[in-house]
Amino acid sequence: MAAVPAGAALAINLAVGAASASLTAVCVAPLIAAFDEAITRSASGDENLWTALGTRLRSIATQPRDFLRSAAFKWMWIVYAATYLTANSLKTIETAVGRNFGFATTLAVTIVNMSCGIAKDSAYSKLFGCED
Repeated sequence: MAAVPAGAALAINLAVGAASASLTAVCVAPLIAAFDEAITRSASGDENLWTALGTRLRSIATQPRDFLRSAAFKWMWIVYAATYLTANSLKTIETAVGRNFGFATTLAVTIVNMSCGIAKDSAYSKLFGCED
C-alpha cells in the first residue's frame, strides 16, 4: 500500500476531527440545550426551572425531529461543534508539525467557546426570555 502524502494525511485528519466534533456536538447538545433553555425561562420568570426542564425533555423525546430543527438545538450545536473543531484541529496541527502550542491552544479554544457561548446566550434570551 502506498504512503499517503503528508498534506493529504493532514487534510484527512482535519476532516476526521471535524466529523468527530460535529457528531459529538449532536450527542451533547440536546441535554445541555434543554437545561440552558429551562434556566433561561426560569430566570425570566416565565416558568419554574423543573417544569421548564421536564417540558423540554419530554418534547425532545416525543418530537426529536422538531427539536433538531429548533433554534435552541442549532445554537447549542454551534457552541460545541466550534469548540471541539477548534480543539481537534489545533491538536491535529500540533501533531503534524511536531510542536505543542501550549497556552495558545487553550486561548484559541477559550476565545471560540466564549464567543459562541455569548452569541448563544444572546439568542436564547431573545428566544426564551420575557417579552418586556
